[in-house]
Amino acid sequence: MSYVTLLPQTVEELAGAFVDEGSGAVAGEGRDTAHAVREHLRAAPPLVVPAETERLSVRLAAVARGEAFLLQGGDSTGAATGDLQARLGADLRVLHQLGVVLMYASGLPVVKTAQVCGPYARTHRLAEGGVPPDHALSAAAMNLFRGLSRGEAPTLDRVHGWNTEFARTAAGARHRGLVERIGRGLRFMAAGGFTDHTARTAEVYTARRMLTPGDERAMMRPHPDAARPGAPTVSGSAHFLWLDARTARADASYADLVRRASNPVGLRIGPDTTPAQAAGLVERFDPHAVPGRLTLTCAMGSRGVRDLLPPVVERVEATGRKVVWQCDPLHRDPAASEGAFDEVTGFVEVHRGLGTHPGGLRVETGGPRDSAAGTRLTAPRAVALGFHTAELLGALGT
Repeated sequence: MSYVTLLPQTVEELAGAFVDEGSGAVAGEGRDTAHAVREHLRAAPPLVVPAETERLSVRLAAVARGEAFLLQGGDSTGAATGDLQARLGADLRVLHQLGVVLMYASGLPVVKTAQVCGPYARTHRLAEGGVPPDHALSAAAMNLFRGLSRGEAPTLDRVHGWNTEFARTAAGARHRGLVERIGRGLRFMAAGGFTDHTARTAEVYTARRMLTPGDERAMMRPHPDAARPGAPTVSGSAHFLWLDARTARADASYADLVRRASNPVGLRIGPDTTPAQAAGLVERFDPHAVPGRLTLTCAMGSRGVRDLLPPVVERVEATGRKVVWQCDPLHRDPAASEGAFDEVTGFVEVHRGLGTHPGGLRVETGGPRDSAAGTRLTAPRAVALGFHTAELLGALGT
């Protein structure tokens, strides 16, 4: 199903409760440029369609109920330049590898989201003809991503071959037993005549960090279901939107925007987020208590996860909201990937102790290249972290 529309003026009425037009812009010529960029975004065809976003919402509701697992990968900071096909292909390969391993270990379907590129510049600029160059690059990246992810996906045997190669490396040697068990399962399927049609048509959704409320408002579209209660708009830029809890607390207009949009949303919470603040954000961002509407991405650090996370989980669960609990193990310890392994361990232990679902993992990769920038991992380290998570889920009976 395809859905392409131009934004009508009536969305201004739908978004009237959002923020002032100038939010996020600078004074003088900068404000004029920001206005021109937003006008272009209003008129541009959306990069994603509402039917896909609705499908992701259904999948995330299953994660919130403990019936699925969320895997988020890709590179949220990389520009849509360079050898884009190789980078996106490498990121999708990591998602396919980890998806199979996590599915086997947990016994649950895996919902995959990818941060395709860093869409849209944080500064407003225009190229000749009045087109924002970063929007054009994002559209090109999205088209390529669709082609790579919606074409014929690799077979389970091919993905298993990648994981077998990884198990022969120093980083993967400790996971050789898991890879061998998956191999035996695949041989059983082949002997029984089972097919891997589901794996070959795997869904991968897009995610990105939210920009200023003014920019986000320009990328909202009227929801095609005019009778939908409470959420008359949907973002045309990505299926899943996320932001830091600190930003959400500082600017209440984000909550106003999210409440009127149907997209699932992520909030990244860190050690500075108190249990009361987390519960308050959940109630403001999900007033209708829709299961899976919110993903709480926990970045507590390896030294704080076991002490700081339990009271946050207990307070949020007490609100009655069914959120997705996801671990972002590199945000607090970007230079120490070993700390990331311990943070994932602590994250799973906390949820198992509380009887809640450790429902997701967020790993940014640098594709095939090494990177010292922030929280990105090389692909082999990302795979190793995913295998570690799978071993934990399997050992604890998720």
